[in-house]
Amino acid sequence: MLSCQSSLYEKDYISWIEDKSNGLHVVKEFNGFVFDLQYQPNDFLWLQSNKKENSGLISRSNQESQHYLLKIKTEDMKYDWIKSVGNLEMQNKLYYFSYLFQNDIYIEEEGVIVPCTMVHFEQGQRTGATKVFLLSFENKFPDGKTSTLVIDSNYFGSLPVRIKVSKNDIPNLKI
Repeated sequence: MLSCQSSLYEKDYISWIEDKSNGLHVVKEFNGFVFDLQYQPNDFLWLQSNKKENSGLISRSNQESQHYLLKIKTEDMKYDWIKSVGNLEMQNKLYYFSYLFQNDIYIEEEGVIVPCTMVHFEQGQRTGATKVFLLSFENKFPDGKTSTLVIDSNYFGSLPVRIKVSKNDIPNLKI
């Protein structure tokens, strides 16, 4: 078992962050959809950005924002849930998820609702039936131990989707 004071090297750190048993990566089925949510600590993002040509774009010490990667697909994965409808409805969905979805997403931490500050909807052939969203929120509680992502969108049903992420005992990155 790791404590909050442990340190891991790059490869082990990435594996620990992505391991679903640690609570930072949560998959939830709800109303015919599968929501795959990955909390991305700043050290994790820093490692990802430094593997690319434009290294150094993300600071390891940035504590102002917290970031999540959200993937949404249907349970049966048989169809693209945005493009499998008529052209007008598809255009409305693309517009909604590109520009308005941000208004229907927030996190709850320490009893406080924190609105989404940025949604980036990744589109393209490689995403296929899985839709990928990069989410950012103000980091009001840097030492918070849990966050609950709430998606209150009628596209997924009349009840909000709630996904709890546990941020307990995140190891330090050893460089």
